Amino acid sequence: HVTVDDNRFYGYGWYISDIDIEGEKKKIYYHTGGGTSLILRSVSDQRTIITLNNLISNKLYNISLEILNMMGR
Repeated sequence: HVTVDDNRFYGYGWYISDIDIEGEKKKIYYHTGGGTSLILRSVSDQRTIITLNNLISNKLYNISLEILNMMGR
């Protein structure tokens, strides 16, 4: 893997990150599809979120994290 920044890595087409959701650390892998799709896999709780959009958007990552957050409640 290659270091992208302090908390993100890139390996084999997937970003690898440790995130904090409601005080709990989760390891996620995600891949973007040109701004119109995103697949996010939470390894910690074995959940996968696929977000699709018919317009290019830089908000898909945040939307996917919010869905992951709602699923954990």
